[in-house]
Amino acid sequence: MDAHEKKKRFKVLSVELAHETNTLISHLTGLEKFNILFGSEAIQARGSANTELAGVLKVARQKGWDLDHVFSAQAMPSGRVTNEAFDYFCKLILDKIEAGRPYDGIMLNLHGATITETFDDGEGELLRLIREKAGWDIPIAITLDLHANVSEEMCERANIVVAYNTY
Repeated sequence: MDAHEKKKRFKVLSVELAHETNTLISHLTGLEKFNILFGSEAIQARGSANTELAGVLKVARQKGWDLDHVFSAQAMPSGRVTNEAFDYFCKLILDKIEAGRPYDGIMLNLHGATITETFDDGEGELLRLIREKAGWDIPIAITLDLHANVSEEMCERANIVVAYNTY
């Protein structure tokens, strides 16, 4: 075992969760509208394409991180996300944070325009819940689509906020 392997590896939790809500659409976006891939399945499907996950994986390899990818989920732009779907995604993330402690960092690839039945700032609420569970000592980085609705809550709760412009 070399010195790098003996050294504690930086453990990072990652998630991709993307929805662009259009409040003019009256139909809600339920869980069935999301394409969801878990862990290694997501990495295999999205890890070598032009995706945020591929970028995270590249850095994880370069830096020697132990990456724990929970899921990748996305839905087409549509109406507000149902509370059921939002709660489902939040629970997956929060349960993983609890079970996988201690993480050294959290990487969230978001869209930045999620509105739920209850929350006008879905990403801000997700970050609030994560901070409640993980605390303030763990750095959180988020990526957002270039036309995201960036809120004060998102900026206050994330240590790193990066907007991207790619298609």
